[in-house]
Amino acid sequence: MDFQASQHLTLEAKSLRRLEAFGRGDRSDCYAFAPQSEDDLLEIFDLARKSGKQIVLRGAGRSYGDASLGDEMIALTLENFSGIVDWDHDAQSVTAGGGCTLLELCRFGLQLGWWPPVVSGTSLTTLAGAVAMDIHGKNNFLFGTFCDHVIKIKIVQTNGTVKTIAPDSPEFQAIRAGFGLMAIVTEVTIKMKPVTSAFVGVTKLILKTWEQQFGTFNSLDNSYESTVSWISSFGNGSGIFEAANPSEKSEDDVIPYGPVDQNFSSSYGYYALRLMLSDFLLRQASNLRLMQAQRESKTSGRLDLYSFNFQLDKLNNWDKAYIPGYLVQFQSCIPVENAEDTFQRQFEMCTTSGFTPRLAVLKRHRPSTTLLPYLNDGFSLAMDLHCPPGKEQKMRILYEKLAESTLAGRGNFYLAKDFLLTEEQFKRSIPGDKLGFFRAWKHQLDPENLLNSKLNLRLKIAG
Repeated sequence: MDFQASQHLTLEAKSLRRLEAFGRGDRSDCYAFAPQSEDDLLEIFDLARKSGKQIVLRGAGRSYGDASLGDEMIALTLENFSGIVDWDHDAQSVTAGGGCTLLELCRFGLQLGWWPPVVSGTSLTTLAGAVAMDIHGKNNFLFGTFCDHVIKIKIVQTNGTVKTIAPDSPEFQAIRAGFGLMAIVTEVTIKMKPVTSAFVGVTKLILKTWEQQFGTFNSLDNSYESTVSWISSFGNGSGIFEAANPSEKSEDDVIPYGPVDQNFSSSYGYYALRLMLSDFLLRQASNLRLMQAQRESKTSGRLDLYSFNFQLDKLNNWDKAYIPGYLVQFQSCIPVENAEDTFQRQFEMCTTSGFTPRLAVLKRHRPSTTLLPYLNDGFSLAMDLHCPPGKEQKMRILYEKLAESTLAGRGNFYLAKDFLLTEEQFKRSIPGDKLGFFRAWKHQLDPENLLNSKLNLRLKIAG
């Protein structure tokens, strides 16, 4: 994105950019800026005041829905606040810019024998974005969320205040999972996890029913650091369960540089995935994958940390596989006692409505400690759905049913993936007066309401 010279900062038509949600189901024309310093941020705040515009934090643009969009808002990317700022060998901590990606952090840490304790399913998330959504991974049940390991963050408030705050600060608790509505995070210091090698030992199991899925998760009792199950698009809960623990270093190990397989990462590789929009071909691919996993399940294998954690990053532009149309991901977290029945019903809702999930991922969780909770002592199921042109209303009807089933199961929603939830449904998912506390902090940290997004306008999170 272009950033105009700070001494002549104005809103001009040439700075307008069409920005899309990662799922390609929504877009906004925004005034795009990439500030290079804290002084630039302060000048952009002044520009917003004078022009009557609000500011949306773009991050890496990896939110599936409208969290990083805002019609005719000033869109900020922190790409110039990237890189490693400092590291402490004794404390095993790294300080990096808010625009630094997980990939940059992983590459730096792995050379020292460190790895972030929590990563999301993509390595392209920025650290500021990881704080704003308090991301989680396949080890959430054991290691919690990203912010559970953050030592401190540096923020710039819209009133010009620049400060560094720690997790014991009430302000920190408002900013974590604050959807980028409270302040701008320019630096993050995180406690890293020591690793003996760049690999994990992976055990695979072929499970045939929902009952087997939940029984397997519950029986492991923290004997593995990471667990995940890839649910088949066809069948009664069948899928490939994976459990991983750190692997000891081997003399033949070569430290990988990232998740991208250069032999299959061309700009056109997503055409292969596009074939999976056909239910017939998706069924064949699912069967082949199950057969391959069946052979691999006879022995424990090893995967490098990138391949295990960031599987989809191996294919550039994989989201384009959903064209024509767009990707809708529905992810809810349901308490243990209700999860199996709720997810089975949700899966059936999708298939009977004509939206067979292209990808479905089941994970175990522990309760989040965010101001607005999105995880509980339960399970999450993320389902990737393809909405073809002309099926938008049908998709909205399905989404409403999925949301109502989540509420009936006393579950929560992960807003980083959402753009179809209604304000009324969102409010019903938040217990007590937590929404009131969130809004009070918004008023205290951003009293002029300069920070906003389509997500907030739709759900009225901050009022």
